[in-house]
Amino acid sequence: MAGGAILSPQHKRANQYTGRFTFFSFITIVCGATTGLLLGYDNGVMGGVVTHRDFQKMFFPTVYEHSVHPDPLGSDPVKAAYCKYDDQLLQLTVSCLYLSAMVGAFGSELSRPLGRKIPLIFAGMTFVVGAAIMAASVHLAMVIVGRLILGLGVGVGTTVGPIYLAEMAPAKLRGTLNVIFQLMVTIGILVAGCINLGARNIHPWGWRLPLAIAAVPGFIILIAGVILPESPSSLAEHGRVDEAKKVLQRARGVDNVEIELEDILEAARQSRMIKNPYMTIMKRKYRPQFIIACIFMIFQQFDGINAIIFYAPVLFEQIAGGATGSLLSTVVVDVVNVAATFGAIAFVDRLGRRKLLIIASIWMFVTQIIIAGLLGAEFQKHGAVLPSNVSVGVIVLICIYICGHAYGWGPIGWLYPTEIQPLETRAAGAGINVASNMLFTFVIGQCFTTMLCSMRYGVFLFFAGCLVLAGLTTYLLFPETSGIPVEQTHTVFKDHWAWPRLYPEILQVHAQDAPSLENGRPKDVQMGKAGQNGVSGGVNGTNGATAPTTTAKTTM
Repeated sequence: MAGGAILSPQHKRANQYTGRFTFFSFITIVCGATTGLLLGYDNGVMGGVVTHRDFQKMFFPTVYEHSVHPDPLGSDPVKAAYCKYDDQLLQLTVSCLYLSAMVGAFGSELSRPLGRKIPLIFAGMTFVVGAAIMAASVHLAMVIVGRLILGLGVGVGTTVGPIYLAEMAPAKLRGTLNVIFQLMVTIGILVAGCINLGARNIHPWGWRLPLAIAAVPGFIILIAGVILPESPSSLAEHGRVDEAKKVLQRARGVDNVEIELEDILEAARQSRMIKNPYMTIMKRKYRPQFIIACIFMIFQQFDGINAIIFYAPVLFEQIAGGATGSLLSTVVVDVVNVAATFGAIAFVDRLGRRKLLIIASIWMFVTQIIIAGLLGAEFQKHGAVLPSNVSVGVIVLICIYICGHAYGWGPIGWLYPTEIQPLETRAAGAGINVASNMLFTFVIGQCFTTMLCSMRYGVFLFFAGCLVLAGLTTYLLFPETSGIPVEQTHTVFKDHWAWPRLYPEILQVHAQDAPSLENGRPKDVQMGKAGQNGVSGGVNGTNGATAPTTTAKTTM
């Protein structure tokens, strides 16, 4: 079938990995996933802040005037409903964070020489500083500067976090556990919505409260970066083989981790041979990974999700009428978003990445078409304020749409483009993926209210068309990676129906990258031959000796 992949012998080594999912693994993965709180809280907070009348009066008086008058734009109430927040400077204030986040995503390449912990600490520190500046703002310039500083933390955190999760998670549970990152994103959005709702009636400083609380996830990441262990892959990449083995043993709950460690050491050996990962990933032999890292987040953003998340309070104020009602509707949608993400946790490894993406594309396409038709007909019939039954119907449809995103393009966007990368291009691939996300998040944030004003209900038809393209691309070009060890997922492209025809070079690179197997184990490791760049072929990292097999032990 198009886009399918046949498991080659090295993929079956995952069945030989020993160990279990331990409490220690759970704690490290949850702490690493809290980087999603940075992105989620920021995505959810600004849409509510810009509807706060005191914030509008202080920074956007024109928007304030449009908000307090029922028809500030003339005699067209439908235009007033769609266009009251069409202000380029307001959109820039919301979206500017994602420009600096794009820079932060590329800066995450420091995770190769510095490890995963230091970038996480940096992400937490910048988020705390940015939140303090925004909460203390007396000029719009301070708000924008604060958001730009926040963006650096978001870019670094959302790049390094998924890498860390992929490297710490057991192969058979990697998809399930990586979805915890997306769960943290949705929790951050929900918390922001609840705080916006609670601060609604606090005057005149209520808008400062949700901005100040943004420092809390920053502190969490800062502490997590201090207490978390380095991932086994990062330790192996720096030649610290004994430490890598100890972390892997503790994470898996057994002493016998030789086979998995052998794969990590082989990947680390090849990674050290690469001096410039960004130049390397652009070579033809890595072209499938490069293309997917570039385009995946384009599809994620143009499925319309952040247009709704950013401006949900704005959108619902137009649909349901009233700022308080809009914030309450936003919280309802956010609760659905969190609950639906548990569906992805349950099915991402059972059904696989491709099936969930295709199902989600069809699901969201149908709901976008219905929403467009309903809004177009009802706004034309009733003017600026929709009847309560129609408003409830639209909100229900948006909740159904949110479920589709939470099953598919939301969580898998942080998993798939990272896990298909070999270790030597993993940091670069994750950086490109996150930078693409931030670039097109900026585009959506900067353009959505203008698109809504000019296209009206047609904006939902635009997103529906993008979902058709996303579903077709998934079916044709995305191979399945579920159940394959993270150090070998990049080899799925050699069995794909299209990629080897487009780029025959990937056949050579996979022949070189895949371990030479003898009885299911790499020959050079089995024979105790020394690896390159000073790393021993043996799993102990000492004289090439193979570690003895021991029984399972109890861990945290």
